[in-house]
Amino acid sequence: MKELKMLTKSGNVEHLEVYEQIYFYDGTKLAPETLVALLPKLSRIFLNAYTITEETMKNLIKLEHPKQLSRIIWYRIEEEINVNLLCQFLEKHHEPGGIFRAWFSDDDYNERFGKEICEKMEKWEPKTRKPSNFPEINMPN
Repeated sequence: MKELKMLTKSGNVEHLEVYEQIYFYDGTKLAPETLVALLPKLSRIFLNAYTITEETMKNLIKLEHPKQLSRIIWYRIEEEINVNLLCQFLEKHHEPGGIFRAWFSDDDYNERFGKEICEKMEKWEPKTRKPSNFPEINMPN
């Protein structure tokens, strides 16, 4: 954790791309909420092959992040995400009209998640705060 704090102490990181899960020396996974909390100017985040649990979503919602995120891209996520918690997170921390995309390792879940999140987006209010790119979210290429 000391090294991570040293790397982020300037507080000027705006874009973060992580291509593999980050681990501490003891094998503990670095949680996404820890990264976001250390980066107050963060506006774009890309996580690949990362662990995002229900507890992660709850912790992300609780964060008081000073800047809204304009782009959130999660790729090859192993766990299923509670769509209600995800929407709470997006309502609080996502810039209006910003981009959100998520793909999961499980193709069947990608399809279920895509349908569920699209249903939520149809009812999203106010429409001006709705994240973009939802109709094509998680749909196979």
